[in-house]
Order: sequence, then C-alpha cells, then structure tokens
Amino acid sequence: MTEQGSLSVRPHRRLAKALVVFGALFAVIACFAAWAERQALTTDDWVKTSGELLENEEIRSALANYAVAELYANVDIEAELDQALPPNFKRLSGPASTGLRELAINGGERVLASPRFQTLWENANRAAHETLINVIEDKGDVVSTGGGEVTLELRPLIIRVANQLGLGGDLASKLPPDVGNLEILRSDELGLAQTIARAVKGLALVSSLLAFGLFALAIYLSRGYRWITVLGVGLSFIGVGILVLVLRELAGGVVSDQLATEGARPAVDATWSIGTSLLASIAHNVIVFGVFFVIAAWLASPHRSSVATRRAMTPVLRDYQAWVWSAFSVIALIYVLSGVDSTRATLTRLLLVAFGAVGIYMLRRDSIAEFPDASMEEMTSRVKARVKSMREGRGRAAAPEPEDRRLDRLERLASLRDSGVLNEQEFESEKASVLAGSSAEP
Repeated sequence: MTEQGSLSVRPHRRLAKALVVFGALFAVIACFAAWAERQALTTDDWVKTSGELLENEEIRSALANYAVAELYANVDIEAELDQALPPNFKRLSGPASTGLRELAINGGERVLASPRFQTLWENANRAAHETLINVIEDKGDVVSTGGGEVTLELRPLIIRVANQLGLGGDLASKLPPDVGNLEILRSDELGLAQTIARAVKGLALVSSLLAFGLFALAIYLSRGYRWITVLGVGLSFIGVGILVLVLRELAGGVVSDQLATEGARPAVDATWSIGTSLLASIAHNVIVFGVFFVIAAWLASPHRSSVATRRAMTPVLRDYQAWVWSAFSVIALIYVLSGVDSTRATLTRLLLVAFGAVGIYMLRRDSIAEFPDASMEEMTSRVKARVKSMREGRGRAAAPEPEDRRLDRLERLASLRDSGVLNEQEFESEKASVLAGSSAEP
C-alpha cells in the first residue's frame, strides 16, 4: 500500500484519472437505483416508510382531510343527522353538518395517531405492496391483462371517522365499495411496471459493480502513485454522497412546487423527506466509505506523520498477524451478513471487504519492507519520548517571559503610540496584555 517508487514515473496516469471519474458517475447512478430498488420493490422498507409517514403530523392532517372529504362526498351527512335528531332540532341538521366537518377532521387525526390504526395501516400497506410485487414479478393468479388492480384501502379510516361522529351503524353499507381505495397499479400498466422493476434491479446491481470495478482498476494501474489514486477515489465517494444529498433537496423543491397546492405543501414536503430518507442514508454511507479511503490514502502517503504511523504499526502487523486478520474477519463477516437481504447489497459489501483486505495486505507487506527493524520495544520507546517531549513543550510554554523582553515590548508599544500607529486605547490594551504576563512570574 505504501509507495516506494518515484512519483515522476506515472504510467497510465490519464487512464487512472478517467477511470475514477467514470466510477464516480456510475456511483451516483448506483445510489439512486439502489434507493429506488429498496424503497419501491422491498416490502419491509415500504412498510417501514409508510409507518413513518403516518407518524408525521402534517401527513396525518392531510389524510384526515381526505377521509372526511370522501365521507361527505359519498354520504349525505345532513340527511343522516336529520334522522338522528329529535323533531324540534331537525332544522339544525344543516348547520350541524357543516360544523361537524372540522370535528370530523380532528377525530380523524386522533384515529390516525392511535396505535391500533397505525398497525392496520402498516398491514394494509404490506398487503398492497406484496400484491404489487406479485403482479410485477408475475407470481400467482393476480396477474391478468384485464381487470387486475393493486389498491391501498383507506375505507376503514373513513368508517372510523364516521364512528367518531356517532354516525356508525349501517354507514358501511351506504358507502360505495371503492370509496377510499387508492389505486397503485392498473392492469394496463402491468407491462410498463414490470419493465421498470427489472430495469431498476438490473441498474442497481450493474452500476454498483461497474463503479467499484472502475475504482479497483484505477488503483491497480496506479503503480508508483497508488496512494494518490486511492485519495482520488475517497474524494470521489465523498463528492458523490454530497451530490446525491444536493440533488435530493433540489428534486424535493421541484416536486413540492409542481404537485402541491399551498395548503398541501407541508404534507408533500414531509412525504418527500420521509420517502427519500433511505436515499439520504445511502448518501451518508457513501461519504463514510470515502472517509475510509481518504484515511487509507493518508496512511500510504510519504507524509512524515504517515511514515511515523506506519513505523508504529509495523510490529503489530508483523508479529500479531493472526490477531489482525481475525479481528478483520469478524468485522467483515458482521458487515456482510447485515446486507444479505439484497444481492446488490451483499456484492457491494463483499467488494468493500475485498478492498479492505487488499489494503491491509499491502500495508503489512510494504511496512515490513520499509521498516524491517521496527519492534514493539522501539515503538514503546518512541511513544514515551513523544509524551515526554510534549510535557516539556507545555512546560516551556508556561514559563514566564523574561523581564528584559517585556521591557523591550513596552518600549516598542510606546514608540508605536508616539508615532501614531497605535491610539491611546490600543496602547493601553496591549500594555495590559504585556503586564498580565508578568503576573505569572513567581
């Protein structure tokens, strides 16, 4: 991993740079494709996001308004109240119907916030998404070219809102069968949905492999200046993560401007923020990857601090090789197993583990060649000497300034005041600072 060759000999330099640039472009594509695959095509992620959506106050308010609007559009609330009220109060059914609308919205929000309904909501989303995946992946008997639809049912919410108003009873029988059903997919859209799903899955996997493959090839071709290419890869990862976060914010603004009315803007903004939180998480992970590559590049560089660090690590890498590889293997195994839910995630993690393993191998090989005489005793002695030097440095810094030096400074300050460079206020401030140093003397 360390570079012993002359930096003036740089074969394939332009090719390595080009590979890093193209790798970064594919990494950007991989981030968005991976987000689309997990968010839209993974049921657990879909259900998790739907639950987070319902926990948001703005979204609950929008859903409650939708449920009440559906209730009033499909049921004659004034007539229902007219039947329920005593004869002397029937004339109040009209105003009461209007007044109950706001009460119904508040009741709907309470229903949405209840744990029971949130469980029903997650179950409804899981059922709808599993049906959607079965349709897209051509599984089961739900696939047809005529009449097949995937819907999310909000009918239970509307009925619960009616119950909050005391209008339950046989209200369910008066609601049309399709009220509150949000259509997710129609049968005539099946072919397009299947094509998009296959493209997203394929793009997420291929773009991820291409990004890592191009980065690996660039590093391999950079003999003699490999640490510089590793640094470029790390900075590329960091840049990709930042770019994805910026594009997420810009796209959120466009979506909000194009799709939201003024009243619905908070709910749309909240929906976008929650729906793309997984994308933000992916971007943050990419930035962390970049930081690790930057650290690896610094460790391999000819900088004095890097050389000292390699010297200190050499005895550990040489004499405790089994412990080093055992610790790395345990960490790598945990990291890989946490991504087994997706082929793309598993392969990506395996590639990152491979990068880490190659880096440790090269660091060990080159450090032993660079410092063949390094030992644990030497490292301990260097640490003790360094600590002693730091303590002595602090002691010197705390020592009081000699008297003759303070007098010289005061004379210079007086000269600067007399020449007009310092005004009286500035002179007094500087003088106080100098005299304050004399108070530290024993």
